Amino acid sequence: MLEKLAKQAPEEDFYLLRLISEHPRANAKTLNRLAKHPYGAIRENVARHPNADAGTLTWLSRDRSQPLWYLVAFNPNTPTPLQRRLRDSPEAPWRKPSIQVESRSIRTLVCGNSKLPAEKAEHVGIFRRPRKILPALAGTIPPLFREDG
Repeated sequence: MLEKLAKQAPEEDFYLLRLISEHPRANAKTLNRLAKHPYGAIRENVARHPNADAGTLTWLSRDRSQPLWYLVAFNPNTPTPLQRRLRDSPEAPWRKPSIQVESRSIRTLVCGNSKLPAEKAEHVGIFRRPRKILPALAGTIPPLFREDG
């Protein structure tokens, strides 16, 4: 039933095709068809689907339009050599140094949050909090981040 529905659905019906790509009873043939859809969320669902076959997952791992390799790397149906290669990739987030916040305004917002634990501040590259938020940014900070709000 799902296969027939996926075949007959117009390519523009992203919502229906996305629901089919998430359905637990979608078979490998249907998922293979949906893996070639231009909408990224559908391809993401296929990459993480437990019924996706090895061929489809291998094909998705080579998709350069979006980083699906990390979803493919942790799908149990991915062939073991491909899983190892993807998990050992230098692009893997766990192989990169911790994220550094480059924007001073974002850094100031994070620093100004009085509820931010010190150990979390270190993860975003902030090692001390300023006593006061810069006056120039005071009017631009949402109430959620202001100490007085």
